[in-house]
Amino acid sequence: MKKQILLLLAISAFSTLLNAQVHTVNISSTQGFFDSTYVVQANGNDSMHAGNHPGFGGYSNAEIYICDNATLKYNYSMGTSSNPTFYLGNNARLESYTSFNAHRVYMKANSSIECFGGNFLVEELRREPSTTIVSTGYMFFDSSYTQINYTFTGWPNNQSPCSSATANNEIISETSAINVYPNPTQDWLYIRNLPMVKGSSTSYIYDMLGRLVISQVNNSGNEAQIDCQALKTGNYHLSVRHDGAVLQNIVFTKF
Repeated sequence: MKKQILLLLAISAFSTLLNAQVHTVNISSTQGFFDSTYVVQANGNDSMHAGNHPGFGGYSNAEIYICDNATLKYNYSMGTSSNPTFYLGNNARLESYTSFNAHRVYMKANSSIECFGGNFLVEELRREPSTTIVSTGYMFFDSSYTQINYTFTGWPNNQSPCSSATANNEIISETSAINVYPNPTQDWLYIRNLPMVKGSSTSYIYDMLGRLVISQVNNSGNEAQIDCQALKTGNYHLSVRHDGAVLQNIVFTKF
């Protein structure tokens, strides 16, 4: 009887250990000047640099989700983006050609981070087995888990922005055609060639302190216009989004 009890305790302890190796983290859907969520669609190949990123200039607390089998080329040196969190899906790849740093990094199976010619610095790294990190030097708190799960509270229907839509994939492929003019502007800002999407997109304008000054729902169609007459002279950041997908990020001047 004593042996049976000890065996049950051993099995229970082993089960607890296995459960402790499963980690679940939520990828939120934020829309803001400094901390927006940026998604690289499944099987996609994207780049993040000064003209294509969640906020404006150096930013902090951005969440960057690289979906399954996707690649992100990340072009920010240390000090210009201090606290991003990266989530890598299965077989996802994060590349950099300079030293860069991150707050947290989560890596699913067979994902990889390659920092060519520089150092990769992360405060906290959590990953499944069979992940790869290539760097000339890196410092981090490294934890291994048998399984890392992503949840998506706050996204439409609480579903992954990767699987939520072929619509999202179509959006990504069409964003390069979006035209915003005139820049600088004195009164109205016009947006042309918006991709045709289900429902409507939304335009957000932030001032240089990150404060939201205009939020406008764009009617269905491929054109929109924003009244900027009440804005003070200066630079502003325009972000156009649809269901968590960033359609356009630009900086414009009001005079």
